[in-house]
Amino acid sequence: MRPILTMASLSLCLSLSGCAAYERYVAEREAAAAAEAAARQALYEQKRQQISNAQAACALPYADPKTEALRTKIPAPPQEPSLRQLGDTARPTARQKKALEVMDTLLADCHVQQAAIEALDRPVTHAAYVNYGQRLRSLVSTLWAGKLTFGQFNQGQQQLVADYAQERTALLQQQEIVNAQYRAARAAEAAQLAAERAAASAAAPKHTTCKQKGKETRCTTY
Repeated sequence: MRPILTMASLSLCLSLSGCAAYERYVAEREAAAAAEAAARQALYEQKRQQISNAQAACALPYADPKTEALRTKIPAPPQEPSLRQLGDTARPTARQKKALEVMDTLLADCHVQQAAIEALDRPVTHAAYVNYGQRLRSLVSTLWAGKLTFGQFNQGQQQLVADYAQERTALLQQQEIVNAQYRAARAAEAAQLAAERAAASAAAPKHTTCKQKGKETRCTTY
């Protein structure tokens, strides 16, 4: 919707050139607003696609056909392992080791994409997520080397997920405290400034004007 003509714009439009200038001004404002809205929408769509891609990438290590040999052995987080999976004393076979190699590659892609989202949306948790990814890869490597049973791996992965969730929650709570303190400080500064302005206004010099009307003098202080 175009702006309603004000008295100033009506005066401007008393000349044809003035109306043309005003029309250009309105068109430029509308174009700028449309461009800003388009940019916001594009950013939203980009972010939504980024999240969708990361979700797909993080589901793939446990769903790719090449990791099928691990399907009943390792649950996909945040799904918790069953009692049988926690108590599994088997170590990876040659076929399962190949599947673990594929899983390791897919997990790396997952962590890169998810870490990018953390860095943009929740910078305070980014380092914690990167550390989680590194520790999980180390755990996969140890399982691949045959130094862990599947049960031990599942216990380790479950603990990693729990540790990261706890750390992430604590970091977000700390950030919220910092944000609240910042907002309170800004509000206090604004209140102090308002008080100082009010005091300055009250202490400002008063001006008195007097008018003589016949034998009577009337004075006004402002």
